[in-house]
Amino acid sequence: MTISDVQTKLDAVIVHLKAELAQIRTGRASASLVSDIEVDAYDSKLMVKELGQITTPEPNVILISPWDKSILTNIVGGITKANVGLNAVVDGDIIRIVIPPLTSERREQFIKQMHGILEKFRVEVRQIRHQYLESV
Repeated sequence: MTISDVQTKLDAVIVHLKAELAQIRTGRASASLVSDIEVDAYDSKLMVKELGQITTPEPNVILISPWDKSILTNIVGGITKANVGLNAVVDGDIIRIVIPPLTSERREQFIKQMHGILEKFRVEVRQIRHQYLESV
């Protein structure tokens, strides 16, 4: 294993870490909060980002505009089933999700969740470092 291999693996770990941390709700609306949620539609599992356009017109609102209006309820059901703490409501031809302000209890839960994620990635970095040291 060369230094460039190690650098490539560490860069991949950092990209993955950033993606996981982006999934944590901070009180601001972000498309990443719902984009990767799986939804049962068309007899298969699809992600929300594959079923419509996700926008954040306001700091605390996410709008999902499905390309096929017949799957509105499927998307709402998928978001509810994902248990991410978001309440999706059908508003005409769109789905509106209002992000509630964070409570101190919820902040503590997110901090614990972040510590767990960070520890997982620390272990990955240690494994990469160990593999490199073994190859030297």
